[in-house]
Amino acid sequence: MIYNREYRFIINSMHLRFFFTHSEQERLAVFLPPKTGTIHATFIFNHFNFKTKIYGGEVTKLISEDDYFIHHHSEKIPTGYEDYDVIYTTRNPYTRLLSMYFYEKKIMGLDGMVTKTFKEYFSKISNCGWGNLNYSFNFIKPPKYLIRMEHLYEDYIKIPFIRDSNLNKSGILHELCEKKIHAKKQETKSLKEYYTQDMADNVYETFKTYFDLTGYDKDSWKL
Repeated sequence: MIYNREYRFIINSMHLRFFFTHSEQERLAVFLPPKTGTIHATFIFNHFNFKTKIYGGEVTKLISEDDYFIHHHSEKIPTGYEDYDVIYTTRNPYTRLLSMYFYEKKIMGLDGMVTKTFKEYFSKISNCGWGNLNYSFNFIKPPKYLIRMEHLYEDYIKIPFIRDSNLNKSGILHELCEKKIHAKKQETKSLKEYYTQDMADNVYETFKTYFDLTGYDKDSWKL
């Protein structure tokens, strides 16, 4: 088991309720898989007309609605929104897995649930069938827009209402994206120092559909 008590509480809570963020004006939903720059994306999209609904575990049981974007990782489409296009935040899968390792090591290191090295961690989760990670590398429907962590500004301005916004025209969006891209990261070493060819092949074969839809290269771990 790779999750501590906090993670188990979050996972169990997902069975009790889920969040759905959308714009009725743009007829778009936004999904934020873990470790894909989601806090930054939440801040950006809160400059626009997105709101978050909270459902009671079923796609028809609405609990509450907020006129702003709540940060969350839910990935369900409730009844009545099936025809909405979707935006996904995304990230190179090799880097994403490494970021998950650093995060879990940081929050769970004291109780010994995460092994010391990335290779040991990788071996554990892959031998367990990737556990709860599979869901976060799946798309519930093909995205209309992708917001890649490595190309934030380039991807944001592909979205017409963002490209034409004052946030972009003022230069603020570009500045916010540049700061995020160049922010100091914990995983500063090259990916080649963490992955072997066998490990990389395992990631690619396991998440091939994710690679295909997001356009990340199979050999990007070598760069």
